[in-house]
Amino acid sequence: MARDKVSTRSQKEMGNMQQEISKIQDEMTQMEARLEAKMDSKLREIKEEFRGDLRALLGRIVGMMVLPRHNVNFVSLKYKPNLHKSPP
Repeated sequence: MARDKVSTRSQKEMGNMQQEISKIQDEMTQMEARLEAKMDSKLREIKEEFRGDLRALLGRIVGMMVLPRHNVNFVSLKYKPNLHKSPP
């Protein structure tokens, strides 16, 4: 009889521990999802900022290389449609 009580109590404790483990696993899954969403958001921010900085830097570099070296009339480089041809 005493043995049955010990066994029953151990089974209850084991059941309680399994429930706690299950709750902890659920919490960990939720935390992981929130963390992943935050990391994705931050990565997008960093990428956008980096692209903007890179474009600005490349624009400055290209501007420094093209404009001072050559005195190009950019108006003459614009597209001029041929008005004598009929449209396709």
